[in-house]
Amino acid sequence: DALANQMVNTKHEILGRAVVTECSNMIRSSRKLTQMRLRNQKIQVDELRILQAKNRDSSKEILARVVADRKRYESSMLSFNQGSDKIKRLGDKLLRHMSLGYLNTTLEQSKQDMGDRWTTVGLNRSMREVTHLATALAKNITAESHLIKKHADNLYHLFWSKHGFEKTEASELNLNNFIHNMQALEQVTNDFCTDPSNIIVEKRFLIRRFFLGLGAQIQSLFEQAHADCNKWLNDVISELKAQIVQHKNALNSRAEALMESHNSADKLILNLALSEKAMAQTLHQSNQLDEILLKLMRSAKFKHGAPIYSAHNTEASPPSNFVANNPPIDGPYANKAPLFTSAPFIGIDTKASNA
Repeated sequence: DALANQMVNTKHEILGRAVVTECSNMIRSSRKLTQMRLRNQKIQVDELRILQAKNRDSSKEILARVVADRKRYESSMLSFNQGSDKIKRLGDKLLRHMSLGYLNTTLEQSKQDMGDRWTTVGLNRSMREVTHLATALAKNITAESHLIKKHADNLYHLFWSKHGFEKTEASELNLNNFIHNMQALEQVTNDFCTDPSNIIVEKRFLIRRFFLGLGAQIQSLFEQAHADCNKWLNDVISELKAQIVQHKNALNSRAEALMESHNSADKLILNLALSEKAMAQTLHQSNQLDEILLKLMRSAKFKHGAPIYSAHNTEASPPSNFVANNPPIDGPYANKAPLFTSAPFIGIDTKASNA
């Protein structure tokens, strides 16, 4: 009972950390956009208040500044579209590395190398080769992701330097979990192959079934790594895209309000009142997000107090409690949990194997 409670508590803690991390990242992104909208609304209110003072020289200067801001935005969008297309091409190339076709070819070659000789030595050698290829692949993908991040950072820097966006850098792609799980599979295979009961009496059918089960596990890991890479590529400049849309809307709103208010005192009063009301609402939303984030972080009290892992917090290690260091097969490893909770059970019928 004590062990079962400990496992349940550990799983709850892993799930809790994942929920807190995801929610806090979403709140921070929303807060950043809200702060940006608040700054733009303050600029618009200040401009309308200057117009209300009936300073025609100042109003001409404001209109000229809005026009200049729009031209600068259109120029930056040309650079953004070029950079975005470059990132997409590099991203498509990166994802091809994680294709299941490449993996299936590698596993089929390992199967052919073993032929009819289903031995523990051959199984161990094949798994080491697959792990070596997977590790090298992860390093190559990480190197390519650094180039993608560099292009993304250049775009973030462009809009920070020319349009006053918050200074931000793109997140890094982290494949440590993929490498860790592949190494765990290699260790499990080595434990199985060095088990005296499997060395003394070679169980070809069991070894073959174990190999096929490993293939399913490895395929699951590649699919998850592919999904992680795809999500990272979708997110790498998504925050900047959202800020650009908001900046464009703010420019349109400023230009429209100024043009309407320039020649109509009634329109000026109405637009100023609406702008002040919108700014007050945005400020209230910003304060609400701050309170929600504060409550979330205060309520996230975990037993071990380790830092929460996320794409923006690479100092922390990803949770690996779901990995067990024993393979799900029969013999002394029977009744063990599957190596990865999302992978199929590769155990066999003990009675059938002994028959």
